[in-house]
Amino acid sequence: MVPWTFLDGTGKSMPKSVRGRLTFNIHDAIRDAALAGHGLALLSTWLIADDLATGRLVQVLPEARTRGFPIHALWPQSRHLSAKVRVVVDELVRHFLPSPPWETHRPD
Repeated sequence: MVPWTFLDGTGKSMPKSVRGRLTFNIHDAIRDAALAGHGLALLSTWLIADDLATGRLVQVLPEARTRGFPIHALWPQSRHLSAKVRVVVDELVRHFLPSPPWETHRPD
């Protein structure tokens, strides 16, 4: 069983053991089980943004923080970054920072 890891007020990790009747390691299966009413789920907001917006799922612990998963842009090391890659990276930064779109439009 992999514990759910939350962050305290200082950013320190606090792993919590969670037991349930169902255990999945595929995010879509976890989402489907939560939608079917089988209990709590710890999922990335990008996966369930529409479910939160429509009320199919509700956030249970809004004050709980978890360590997110960063988005990385990788390209081959070279002497000069091509203009095309620079445009894409700049657009990704503009689109996802400071908050990704699925976080920005969520009802509180």
